[in-house]
Amino acid sequence: MNKKIVITIIILIIFCLSVFGHRLIDNRLLLPEITTPSTVDDFGQVYTKSNNELYFKDGAGVEHLVPMQLTTITDADTPFVLADEAYLVGDTTNSAITVNLPSAATVPGRMYWIKNSGAVANNVTIDANGSELIDEVLTVTLIDKEAVTIVSDGSNWHVM
Repeated sequence: MNKKIVITIIILIIFCLSVFGHRLIDNRLLLPEITTPSTVDDFGQVYTKSNNELYFKDGAGVEHLVPMQLTTITDADTPFVLADEAYLVGDTTNSAITVNLPSAATVPGRMYWIKNSGAVANNVTIDANGSELIDEVLTVTLIDKEAVTIVSDGSNWHVM
């Protein structure tokens, strides 16, 4: 994982703890629910909702889910449409998998980390939405143990 992203997540968590308070139950951090942040400044705001997920609202007022868990899919889930899953592992042990990206226009700045963890002969194919591109191509193919980070610029997707 990118060092800047890890540091950002840690800073967001520390910020939440200092501003909102916290409780630990069964080794899980529980933050109070705030469904409507009171103010948003140039740096944004961090809060939780009733689903106990961590959110960040940027200075433009756009809400982002802070990724906190890994999702594993298999050939039974293909084609898999990405939504709020930030970290995705495709287990291609039995067969190839297709992962469909959402429209880049609906998730500007969204970042996905995708890895193929399965068999050598089976690939994970990442498919852009409609005519959108991923670094000038419609699809990206991950071979065994290969991983990629993909980011939306609001029009297309970019491999980082």
